Amino acid sequence: MNPKHIFYEKFNETCDEFCKDIIASFPNIEAFKHIKVGLNIIKNLDMKSPQRVFHNHIYITQYKDMILMRNEDFFLTKDDFNLRHSSVEKKEYWSDFINSIRNIWRNLPGTDKDIIWKYFHILLILSEKCSVDH
Repeated sequence: MNPKHIFYEKFNETCDEFCKDIIASFPNIEAFKHIKVGLNIIKNLDMKSPQRVFHNHIYITQYKDMILMRNEDFFLTKDDFNLRHSSVEKKEYWSDFINSIRNIWRNLPGTDKDIIWKYFHILLILSEKCSVDH
């Protein structure tokens, strides 16, 4: 088995946990439920797809640095995500997810923001591990 396969699995598990946590915290926001369903669909079609879309549109762009520096503009003002090299359906899951977080961000307590930052940081690390040539 390819050692990277484990990182793709961990990436998808982290996405699943993130979705479950955010749905549990905000059960009335239907967008989070729709995103979870969409994530499951693309993950079942190609387990590498969620990471590839994240990598192409978050990791290799200026957004990686915004996440690492916990720059709130990532959630508050960014709406020009560079969503290239993916089908419209796949790329919309990440942009919709971030836009849904944007809608609640200003009213979140600091501890909830920290949790979201940590999830994104973990996804950055796992995305890098998936992309490193062995």
